[in-house]
Amino acid sequence: MRKAIAIDFDGCLCDWAWPGIGAPHMNVIQAAIREKQNGTALILWTCRVGERLGEAVKFCSDLGLTFDAVNGNLPERIAAYQNDPRKVEADEYWDDRAVLTPIDPAFKVDGMPLAEIIDSLEDQAQDRDSLTPPDEPDSIFIHDAAALRAAVKLLRRLEETNHD
Repeated sequence: MRKAIAIDFDGCLCDWAWPGIGAPHMNVIQAAIREKQNGTALILWTCRVGERLGEAVKFCSDLGLTFDAVNGNLPERIAAYQNDPRKVEADEYWDDRAVLTPIDPAFKVDGMPLAEIIDSLEDQAQDRDSLTPPDEPDSIFIHDAAALRAAVKLLRRLEETNHD
């Protein structure tokens, strides 16, 4: 079954301007287009109906973003689960009002616990620092180390969510 992403419109794909349509959030739109190009099914999941829904669909289409379903479940998922519930069934939900839920302390990626992942990323950042030639301030290793540290910072924030 294809990966499915349900995407909110107002505040997520564009600035909140109900009943109008705000400026597009091109970073979100481009990310959605990339997902679709990789085979992901996209669902527009919005409170808009009627004419306002049509305007939202056209707005997205004009920017190159099309959907496999609008305010409803994908036919392949309806067939697979033999029902069509009111809540759209998806693997991810992109919404500006989403709340980050805590990570299960037992969370692992490919068998590696989160703390071990963080330690490994920190080690890799230090390795990149040691590879940076002093006379090359724009070395790729500096950028690698910065990206690794940003990932560590993000993962630590996710960890903190568990303790709040």
